[in-house]
Amino acid sequence: MLNPKEKDYLSMKVHHISTLSLLGLSFINYHRLGVLIGIVHDFSDIFLNIAKACNKIYEFRNIKVCDYLSYIFFIIFLVSYFITRIIFNSWIINFLKNTRAYIDNKLILFNNYTYDLLDGHMLFILLFVNLSVQIYFQIIICKFTYNLITNNDDAEDENGETYFKKKT
Repeated sequence: MLNPKEKDYLSMKVHHISTLSLLGLSFINYHRLGVLIGIVHDFSDIFLNIAKACNKIYEFRNIKVCDYLSYIFFIIFLVSYFITRIIFNSWIINFLKNTRAYIDNKLILFNNYTYDLLDGHMLFILLFVNLSVQIYFQIIICKFTYNLITNNDDAEDENGETYFKKKT
């Protein structure tokens, strides 16, 4: 609330609300699913943070190897983000869709444990919302990567923040 609204404010808000709702729902009924999604989704962030750290070291200390490492870790982030957030999310939604069954308005999942119908529908809605936001973020990341590859100038993200500055 202290920062001014940025271009991606709405998408970040939707992402955080859907993610927190999914986490809350997973703690109520879907423990295994929530833990699995939480761990796998954070995996790609490790590489982004390492890329940012290497880039900062290159900016301030001018260590050339850190510049190369920042690009390498960013590419690893890009690939792991797609695998963990897009493919894995789609796989989970498809798995739940194919393994669910309704008996007396109860959702049957995971070892014949029954869930209320509302919980099951909320799970699917929140997973689809989260997947849609992740696809939107993937498009933004790909646009940033394209600008990074094609432009001789510094690459900017959707907020106008410059990363991977070129030394002159």
